[in-house]
Amino acid sequence: MPETEIVEQATNAALSVGVLVVAGFLALGVHLLAVRGIFRLGRSDRFAQEATARAKWPARTTSVLLGLLGGMLFTELPEGVTEGLTHTLLVLAIIGGTVTLMRLAVAVEVSILSGLDMDAEDNSWARGRTTRAILLRRISSALIIMVGVGSVLLTFETARTVGTSLLASAGILGLVVGVAAQSTLANIVAGIQIAVAEPIRIDDVVVVEGQWGNIEQLSLTYVVVRTWDRRRVVLPTSYFVSTPFENWSMYGQQIIGDVVWQLDHRVPMNAMRQEFHRMVDAHDLWDGDVAVLQVIEVTGPTVKVRGLVSAHNSHNAWDLRCALREGILVWLAEHHPYALPTTRLLEAAEDPSARRPTSPPPPPMRSPGPDDVPNPDPARTGEWPVVDR
Repeated sequence: MPETEIVEQATNAALSVGVLVVAGFLALGVHLLAVRGIFRLGRSDRFAQEATARAKWPARTTSVLLGLLGGMLFTELPEGVTEGLTHTLLVLAIIGGTVTLMRLAVAVEVSILSGLDMDAEDNSWARGRTTRAILLRRISSALIIMVGVGSVLLTFETARTVGTSLLASAGILGLVVGVAAQSTLANIVAGIQIAVAEPIRIDDVVVVEGQWGNIEQLSLTYVVVRTWDRRRVVLPTSYFVSTPFENWSMYGQQIIGDVVWQLDHRVPMNAMRQEFHRMVDAHDLWDGDVAVLQVIEVTGPTVKVRGLVSAHNSHNAWDLRCALREGILVWLAEHHPYALPTTRLLEAAEDPSARRPTSPPPPPMRSPGPDDVPNPDPARTGEWPVVDR
């Protein structure tokens, strides 16, 4: 190889490296100026803070890689080197962009959740926003990963060839995949429906499969319900769009609870009603809305008395019901013990009209005498025959 050609190639390589360095710095500078201009007015905004903290380095790396890709157009490197370097930079730029978008999605979710008060007395709106933010972030992350992986694969010639062949048989492939992943696809679609329609939200009080608890976790494929005794019931997402269930906090957390007593018929209802209202008024868990005491059923030995009370949420309603049930029982035992259930044994009185006439009493029993024995010889005068010996 002539010396002049070697010098020329070295000069082209040096110039190409210089062009790439300049292109990288220019891309980084444009990125910094753009970010500063976008977030200048929102430096105190939570999203700007989260995006800067989470996506700063992935975004800068992606910008530099894109600058290098643009600079490759002005380089004079050998064809093989140019092709290999361009492909490498393209793959890295796609990966960097995917990571950046995923970090931005997380920043959006965190910024939304940070402005919500989940501890408020009425947090229905906050729970709805939380549910939408979590599900939409997971959906967007899944889509970003799918697009990123597909874009990387399409940069390879082999993958493009395979992709063309798959598209030619898309009908058969779609049928096979649809049958094999029917339940998974159904759960994903159900997760999207839940994010849009919101039949359930984070921390909703639900009754599913006979289990009472709160919605603890929502994903695209399953839902975790935390029961009152801290167990976890895991259900597929499609369950909540195809099976009836109870949601006690869908439009508000206020709920009415009932307390039932089985008491004696002699229970003093007026005094019990006054004591019931006194206990309800003095309890901190009552929300001041509903307080009613009624006799709802009369059975053979007892009467059924029901008290209705309202509370801000189901947890308070449960504690209030337990307190009233115990308090009324203690009050009855101390002041009206006869009102507690009693078992009675009563003897029925005789009906005078059903009496029958009585017969005279029989004569007294005595031993038979001689006059009571019939005469064996009617010809005689009643004397006993004498037998000669």
